[in-house]
Amino acid sequence: MPRIVIEGSKNVLRVAKEIGNIKTVFVCSSTAIDGTDDIKILNESSPFTLPRNKYFVYAHAKKEVEEYAISLAKEGQHVTIVNPTEVYGPYDYDKITCGNLLDFATTKTVLVPDGGTSIVFVEDVVEGIIAAFEKGKSGERYILGSDNMKIEELAKLTLDLLGLEKPIQKVGRGMLMNLAWVSKTFRMNMGFEPEVIPYAIKYFFVDNAKATKELAINFRGAREILEPTLKWMKEEGMLIPKNRKSRKVISLINSFA
Repeated sequence: MPRIVIEGSKNVLRVAKEIGNIKTVFVCSSTAIDGTDDIKILNESSPFTLPRNKYFVYAHAKKEVEEYAISLAKEGQHVTIVNPTEVYGPYDYDKITCGNLLDFATTKTVLVPDGGTSIVFVEDVVEGIIAAFEKGKSGERYILGSDNMKIEELAKLTLDLLGLEKPIQKVGRGMLMNLAWVSKTFRMNMGFEPEVIPYAIKYFFVDNAKATKELAINFRGAREILEPTLKWMKEEGMLIPKNRKSRKVISLINSFA
């Protein structure tokens, strides 16, 4: 990851400078803004406090490139930075984020962490990148995000839009970290990607006022984000129940308790 995210991005920025200081937008991530244990609304000026450890390699990789981009801007290169939050929308065939909705929809009992995130529609991110290129100030960061939602709220809205009723069970942070370790160590499929758990148990709540004001972006709300995403998932035949997996994870939770 570091070689691709860090060196690859730096190479592109260097080339943009060498061939004529081409105006550039670096697409970073809201994880490079920060993540908190308690609910706190973050903005482009928030201090970055995520620990440098094996859990937050991606966030630190993005942060390193972001700092490099800002240093180039100070030297006169035109580089603008955008920080998209959790992006949802159709055509997510790799299940980057729609996999979350898939788990909510297809497990018998929905397991959620005590954490939260800002979500955003993919087309709004595209609009934000273009607006940052056309209107953004060099060396500035712009958060591209819409509604802040606890994971539990995201699950409830997903079920509501699908017309489903099922129990939602909150799992403690320590328990989830244990399950993630078991899943990764023994290669057990528990219905979630173990690498995302350290992020899922934190809050990535943000303020999009700067992008709304300076880039004139009107971000869609949560329902407008999830409805077309779920519609596409239905059309692709993704929403098939997988109750066995849910029971397996719940039994493991009980064994840890």
